[in-house]
Amino acid sequence: MLTRGLALLLCLPIVSLLVTAAGWMGGTAQPLALDYAAYVANSLLLALGTGALSLAIGVMAAWYITLYDFPLRRVLEAALLLPLAIPAYIMALIYGHWFDAAGPIQDLLRDASGLAYGDYWFPDIRSIAGSVLVLSLVLYPYVYILARLAFRRQCESWFEAAQLCGVPTRQWLWRVALPIARPALAIGVALVMMETLADFGVVSLFGVSTFTTAIYKSWAGMGDLVTAARLAIMLLLVVLFALWLERFSRRDWQQMQPASQARRIRLLNVSKKRGWFLCAACSLPVVIGFVIPVGQLLFWSLLNSSYWNDGWNYHAATTSLILAVSAAFLACVIGTIFAYAVRHRPQMARWIRPATIGYAVPGSVVAVAVFMPLLLLDRSIATGIEHLTGERPMLFLTGSLFAMVLACMYRFLVVAFGAIDSGLRTISPSVDDAARLLGTSQGRIIRELHWPHLRGSIMVGGLLVFADTMKELPASLLMRPFDVNTLAIRTYSLAQDGLLVQASVPSLMLIAISLLAVCVIAWQQLGLRLPALTRMQATEQPAWQN
Repeated sequence: MLTRGLALLLCLPIVSLLVTAAGWMGGTAQPLALDYAAYVANSLLLALGTGALSLAIGVMAAWYITLYDFPLRRVLEAALLLPLAIPAYIMALIYGHWFDAAGPIQDLLRDASGLAYGDYWFPDIRSIAGSVLVLSLVLYPYVYILARLAFRRQCESWFEAAQLCGVPTRQWLWRVALPIARPALAIGVALVMMETLADFGVVSLFGVSTFTTAIYKSWAGMGDLVTAARLAIMLLLVVLFALWLERFSRRDWQQMQPASQARRIRLLNVSKKRGWFLCAACSLPVVIGFVIPVGQLLFWSLLNSSYWNDGWNYHAATTSLILAVSAAFLACVIGTIFAYAVRHRPQMARWIRPATIGYAVPGSVVAVAVFMPLLLLDRSIATGIEHLTGERPMLFLTGSLFAMVLACMYRFLVVAFGAIDSGLRTISPSVDDAARLLGTSQGRIIRELHWPHLRGSIMVGGLLVFADTMKELPASLLMRPFDVNTLAIRTYSLAQDGLLVQASVPSLMLIAISLLAVCVIAWQQLGLRLPALTRMQATEQPAWQN
């Protein structure tokens, strides 16, 4: 009963979105000049372009890391995850500054060539192509980590068979590894495309018109919730269509799993020259996607030490931590309830699946969907208090951090649920049955049998929700109470006002906190979950290398 109630409650935002779009909650759509065709075209171009470029970067990095032994390979294996700690809008403000007409790159070009502005062609960073590049530098780790795991599960005999069939070494990736890893890669690309469709910071800073910018313009700029809800439904339909297309494309594919005794793929020794080339190739995404942005932010932050004494930054950091910790805790609690419900009654998955759709829903859509039912509940509470006391109170829910916590929890609940459910599936139900036959209570089973196995999964799920909430911009920007800032909102606001140097301090704070969570996740995944794979040595030549 508890699980069904929570599931129905979490389906309420989507229902309220439909009701709001129909105008049944009051309000009328304003006659705004909105170019829907441009929103659809730009959103799809962004999603497809970012998915393709992220796929190329992630697959090549994962293949080099998995197959070859070269200098700094172990370091780069974890370092390739570092761009996850940098929000895309911070990357956009840095590279937008560098490649603008008044930026240092074009200044050097004009000084070196003697040409004036307009006398030469230079790619416009504030465009769809620039947005694709920036988003890909941040989102490729989604593809990389799934591709790395898929490649490492492949066994040596598959490549031996390919060699016997006359497949040369240079074609192993295209003709053997990629077809087998295709389901995992499709999931990674789908995640990238969903994050791209949900992005607000990059497209707003680069002046690209998409659904997310239109929703913000309709709600925050014009106060038109009906139009915002209709735009949100259109964006949700685009996202759901992308998800359906991804699942339809791999409907006839089956994941190949090697036998437990099969020899896993081992590292190939390469020449010193090629080894350093592979090292440079794998280092490039890390340098462009993490080292250069962090170095630029550090340089800006040291130009004036007084920026570190700005109390607004620390107030925003405190708010961000409260918001992220609360959302992570709530998501882990509800995720655990859902995971145990599915374990004991698998048919409950039909109720839970619609309730955990939030990650596929962009933050701007979540904000619109969550705001309306909370506003109705808030007004009902305020009316009841007014009847009792004669005074009209403030709005408790929408006027506090509660609405932001609820929106972020709803958006990232599936992340915590997925991690906890995966951890719970590693515990055989026969263990529970044996414990019950010995007279052990359910509470003791959870405490002494499940908790030692689940705490790592709960930690990873909570940290993922924590890191995502810290970086979340559109939902926080639309639902924040008056005069409340998070680090993400403060960074975006300063950047939008052109105060890039001042924005460096909250940006560094945000990156430092997110980086801590990413490092713990990387340690958990690389150090504990795959010890045999990460410590494999390339001391022997595989049979298919000779």
